[in-house]
Parts: sequence; structure tokens; C-alpha cells
Amino acid sequence: MYAHRYTIYGQELEHVESERDLGITVDSTLKFEEHIHGKIKLANSMIGLIRRVFSYLSPSMFKPLYTTFVRTHLEYAQSAWSPRYRSLETKIEQVQQRATSLVDGFGEMKYSDRLKHLDLPTLKYRRLRGDMIEMWKHFNIYQREILPASFRPTDRPSRLHSKQLFRHRPNGGMYGAHHNSFYHRVARTWNGLPSEVVEAGTVSSFKNCLDCHWRDFKLRATSYSLSLPCERSEESSPRLVSIICLSMLE
Repeated sequence: MYAHRYTIYGQELEHVESERDLGITVDSTLKFEEHIHGKIKLANSMIGLIRRVFSYLSPSMFKPLYTTFVRTHLEYAQSAWSPRYRSLETKIEQVQQRATSLVDGFGEMKYSDRLKHLDLPTLKYRRLRGDMIEMWKHFNIYQREILPASFRPTDRPSRLHSKQLFRHRPNGGMYGAHHNSFYHRVARTWNGLPSEVVEAGTVSSFKNCLDCHWRDFKLRATSYSLSLPCERSEESSPRLVSIICLSMLE
């Protein structure tokens, strides 16, 4: 692949196709394939270690082991490297599919049934939820001076909430790397959240309200290829979300 060659005092700098920084392997195409494959390999090795150490795995034993030693590798800094392609999403989800099948008595169950019994969402749902939490922090915790120019709130009126994001056209079109960047990726879903969720006062209350709002979305325990939850159903009315959120916070 063509790349500009940089020099310092006449000495050409080494050209690399990927570089690891802060635990993330960034490649020249911004596909993050090398990073994702590395994390999948590490997570699978941890699954094998758990299976070798524990001759019996009950649901109550499996869940803390999996969420602590396996899932963390697949979620670290996911807002930066969230996969662009369905094939990479599938490979990531297959790690959890393989892991949940190791629970004794779960081997013949469908993946969606295993998730329901373990009270686990799909990894795609977890990535989307993590993006929303990160965006809430942009509006409520991070100092505006340290945020990049790509973070562009808009003052246009909305019947949903006042903290809307400007959705501008990404460079490279719908299939370019820019389209999957964080601010382009989250704008539509964030703008579609109700004010009862977005206006939460703390991170914990935001998580609770978000889970209440999305509690009926099939993405949580079914195929990870379903559409993203951007629209509210009749059952997820603002009044109902408010009542459930308040009851969970009491």
C-alpha cells in the first residue's frame, strides 16, 4: 500500500503497516483486523484455560469467570476499534457462543436460549451500550476543551432530548473507514434515545435507564445481526421508562 515516506535530517523513518499503542493495534486501513484477531485468540485461550481448570461449570460458576477473564479482552477500548464488517462481528460473537456452550447441560441449547439462562446480552449489544455510556460521559463528565472537533452537539430542536449530535456526511461514503468512526457510528442511536434516559444524573442511573429502555430489544439475546435499536416501541414509552428507572433507583 502506498504511503508517504517521512524523513528526519535525511534519514527515512521506518514504515510499518500497524502499530500498538495503549493496548490497541492500529493498522493503516483502520479495519483493526489484527487487533480483533489478537483479542479473539487471547479470549479463546482463556476459555480453554477455564475448561481445563474446572471439570464442572454451573451457570452461577461460569458467569463471573467469563465476564472477568474472557469478555474483558473483547471489550477493552471497544469504542475505538468497533468492527466495521459483519465477518468480524461474527468472529467476535463466536467467542461467546463457544464459551456459553461449555456450561454443563447447555451444549445442545440454542445460543439465544443459553444467553437467556445466563442473563447475558450479545457482544454487539454490549458494544452499542458501551458507545452510549461513552457519549453520555462526553456531555456530562469530560471537559469540552479536551474533546476532538468531531464531537459536534447541535442546538436544533428535538422532541426527544436537547443533547442532540450533528450527523454530517462521512468522508469515503457509507463504506469508508470514517463512517464507522465513533461520532458517526453513535449519532443516530444517541439522537433517538428519550430524554428520560439521556438526562440521567449519574453514570449508574444512565445505565439503569438505558437497560430499561432497551429491555425489549431482541438484540440482547438473539442474533447479533439484527438492526440497531434506534426507534422506540409503544411499550418503551417515556412514562413507562421513567417509572421503571425510578423503581430501580429506589
